[in-house]
Formats: sequence, structure tokens, C-alpha cells
Amino acid sequence: LGTIKTKLKAKSYPTLFAVAEDVRKVWNNCMTYNADGSDFYKLAESLQKKWDDKYTKVLEQCSVPTDATAGGAGGATDPK
Repeated sequence: LGTIKTKLKAKSYPTLFAVAEDVRKVWNNCMTYNADGSDFYKLAESLQKKWDDKYTKVLEQCSVPTDATAGGAGGATDPK
């Protein structure tokens, strides 16, 4: 998450989708490398759900179709 924060501050992400891809990769890696049911696994599941909920709201505010969350190209670049 520190790398994502650094890239956000540096405005290194070309799209919201690129940010989402990296965030989801963090949760997926955590669930891959920790035992199913472990505290870390459960935390990653919980944070992934919270992230997806908030990300969907941001996309709606940007008038991006929510089915675009699965995509990785194009789309909204300004979350305002």
C-alpha cells in the first residue's frame, strides 16, 4: 500500500482503473500467501469488499459505468 500511496502522490497512475488494479493485487496477494481463515486473509477479504464498495461509488460520481470496474483500460482519470 505504501507504493500505491507514493504513486498516487506522484500522480503516476494514468487512470482510476490502474489504481484499482494495484489495490486489488495487494488484497489478492495477501489472500494467496496467507492461509484461508487466518486473520490476514480475513482482513484482506474485508478490506477488498470495502475498497470495491467505495471504488464503485467513485466511478458513479465520475459517471463511469460500474461494469467498467473489471476493465483495466481507459476511463475516468479524475475522481473529482
